Amino acid sequence: MYLTFIFYKIDSLNKVIEKFMKTEIKTKVEKLFEGISTPGFMLQKESKAFIEKTINMIDSGELRAAEKINGEWEVNDFVKKAILIYMKSTKANKISVSIDNYFKDDVTSIYFAEKNIGRRLSSTEPSYGFKYFDKVPLKFAHFVDKDFMNLGSRFVPGSIIRIGSFVGKKCVIMPSFINIGAYVGDGTMVDTFSTIGSCAQIGKNCHISGGVGIGGVLEPASAMPVIIEDNVSIQQKIQLPCA
Repeated sequence: MYLTFIFYKIDSLNKVIEKFMKTEIKTKVEKLFEGISTPGFMLQKESKAFIEKTINMIDSGELRAAEKINGEWEVNDFVKKAILIYMKSTKANKISVSIDNYFKDDVTSIYFAEKNIGRRLSSTEPSYGFKYFDKVPLKFAHFVDKDFMNLGSRFVPGSIIRIGSFVGKKCVIMPSFINIGAYVGDGTMVDTFSTIGSCAQIGKNCHISGGVGIGGVLEPASAMPVIIEDNVSIQQKIQLPCA
């Protein structure tokens, strides 16, 4: 009984700390958002670091664009505003993704089609991959083997997941696209050619079948994103636009 009381108090304290943290972040985001329409909008070094930290918190699931509170879904508009600030203040750059970024260990054998079939890629050979020009890097650009093992999910080649989106444990992500601000709960499968739009909220143990389009919405920041709750299966090629 005494231990139960202690755990209850600790849980209550953690909730108070979390609420205070979110309030502090919201206040800072709202202040920065006031100037977003200013021509040539840019962030000072300290503010930029704060926004990048906020994006990382969205990426890790600590912050969500919407969450269920006392049985009702509520929009966290400051989360959307942080994403908008990030997009507005970040310049597009050429980003290269090469295979050797992901396969640097000696255990993995890499084989290529066309001219390189049956021949292992050596350190002296050129990198293979792709390039794109964007403001938002990929979620797993800096992941190492241990990070993937800890997450326990599978990411099939062709799955494109932007930073600032959350993917839970034991998920299966087929060739698909998950946009910034999106949340994908534990045990969910996102099937081939599906799109999870910005800030869409997908629950646990869902199946998003092939070709499904889950709409995204960043603006207006107060708009409720598309929400799929736990244990839901969305059949092939269904389109669920935002309201």
